Amino acid sequence: MLNSLIAPEEEADTQLPVPAVLAAFTAGFLCVISPLPQLLAGWGHHLSFWGTAYLSTLCGIGAMSGILFRYGGAKIFQIRRLTWGDILFCLKGTALIIPAYALVNALWKALLTLTGIPFEETQQLMIFAQNISGFDFVLLAILVTIPVPVAEELLFRRILYGGVVRQGRMTALLFTSFFFAAVHFFLAGFPGLFVIGAGCQLIYLKRKNLLAAILSHALLNACAVLSAALSTGV
Repeated sequence: MLNSLIAPEEEADTQLPVPAVLAAFTAGFLCVISPLPQLLAGWGHHLSFWGTAYLSTLCGIGAMSGILFRYGGAKIFQIRRLTWGDILFCLKGTALIIPAYALVNALWKALLTLTGIPFEETQQLMIFAQNISGFDFVLLAILVTIPVPVAEELLFRRILYGGVVRQGRMTALLFTSFFFAAVHFFLAGFPGLFVIGAGCQLIYLKRKNLLAAILSHALLNACAVLSAALSTGV
């Protein structure tokens, strides 16, 4: 299936030079996760946290974009204007990812329970979202539905995949999806996050447009935000 998504000549365009991958991924990864210590330390209600979260995410996008542009110009991003075909494909893909996410997570949690492995039922970010309201919630909703999907799709679907794809398309898909799930540090949701990573990667490859993957990621995050809002009555 995956082999049919990329023609041989298009696979060469997907690959990125190793120095560009190392530089861009390191810069982006460090920027994107930099607010995590503050969040875990309970600083989420402080203005300094929001400033760090927004600034680090935007700096990550800027650093990754600058490095990629330096190595390959604008075409290296594989971004074009969204078409109705892209949007429709994203909606269908997202509609498939959501139940798949719920199913694999339910089976995984049952397995963890059966084997006695301890796990947190709810992701730290969702716990945070359920305990804030008003202006804080709005800031969180904007962050996770706009700049975060842009940063993560650029980081995982374009840069990391572009560096690993020379080892094989399936290897690259599995590796990037695994890494995407792992860096969310949420054991109970690991297989579901893997599904999200793989789904967004396939959307990007099928549509040959990074914006399509960003749109799908944004829709999925918006659903998570809506779920948090409904559970807290925000």
